[in-house]
Amino acid sequence: MNRTLDGRIAVIGTGTMGSMALWRLSQHTDDLVAFDSHHAAHDRSAVGGDTRLFRVAYQEGAVYAPLLDLSERMFHELNANGVNALNQWGGLSIGSANGQYIAELLASVRATGVEHEILDHAQLSRRYPQHALLDDDIAVFDPRGGVIRTDEAVLGATGLATANGATVVSGCSVQEIIHHADAVEVVSDNGTQFFEQVVVTSGAWSTPLLPDYLAEALMPRRVPLTWFVARNPAEFSPEAFPIFVRESGGVHMFGAPSVDAASVKISGMASETGSIDPSDLDRSLSRDEMASANDAVARFFPGLIPSCVRADTYPDLYTPDMRPIIGRLPGAPRIYAATGFSGRGFKMAAGVGEVIARDLLTGSPGMDLDFASPDRFVTASVS
Repeated sequence: MNRTLDGRIAVIGTGTMGSMALWRLSQHTDDLVAFDSHHAAHDRSAVGGDTRLFRVAYQEGAVYAPLLDLSERMFHELNANGVNALNQWGGLSIGSANGQYIAELLASVRATGVEHEILDHAQLSRRYPQHALLDDDIAVFDPRGGVIRTDEAVLGATGLATANGATVVSGCSVQEIIHHADAVEVVSDNGTQFFEQVVVTSGAWSTPLLPDYLAEALMPRRVPLTWFVARNPAEFSPEAFPIFVRESGGVHMFGAPSVDAASVKISGMASETGSIDPSDLDRSLSRDEMASANDAVARFFPGLIPSCVRADTYPDLYTPDMRPIIGRLPGAPRIYAATGFSGRGFKMAAGVGEVIARDLLTGSPGMDLDFASPDRFVTASVS
């Protein structure tokens, strides 16, 4: 059948991944249409919360190294285009010297040769006194770590894409995508349109657009974030207080320096919960969640007032193995999915955008992404 196409590529969702995919695709073609049920960087999505952590010293495994390297280069290119996307003031990973977290992190960085510095207890205490340490705490310092400004990154990437000729349709919900041999049918509030290829980057809203074997495996979860006021804001400035992840004393937490010269994001103590409806998200924290956050800050951060001054929750889509889905869908090669980043996606988003562009336009992502293949869920559903 010879259909009349409404565009070469459609991108569904202009958040973390969709904005980056649209930007990278727009470097090569202007025949692009993006759909978003809200608008780019709307505060109901996983983009919310001001900042995300960028790290290349990554406990989750050496398989991510090429994607993180690529993402760093793409964020630098975004910065070079006048977008304040990534600021690299360094990053800390803190944990027990004999614990699993530090052991896995060191195995990963040694496998990839990533530059890092091991700080013993005394060095860590002297350089970063903001952290109250347990007796066996040490840290790995990542000089390439830093802060991603989420709103600026997403809006900047989307703005560059539209300047290159891409069309963004905001306030338009997509209800269904249907794969055909010669095109992909997109059914939205604007009716039915046909595209050569479609990219699903809808975050927690992705599951209705995916085949059953994927939708059944994925879970939208609620991710709480919390902020605290510094007694002396200079101690928590970006130059003095790097981003950090900590697994210490039975507490998981992460944080970023103050970007408003007053409040400091310290989160992770109130863990993500699921399954939730991302369109009907309870944004408030429970009494227990607030107490958990306040108690952890009182224990580990004497320079912060242990009373949460800002709290919010955001939706994200989780996979059972905590690894993302990046690739063409089995049996539907015109549909490309980049979703299920399980609360860990922003650091690699700019790289994922470039990988999507390469794969859709040349037929190859330019790196091994088997760890993120959608195929693994086909196998799981059969077994």
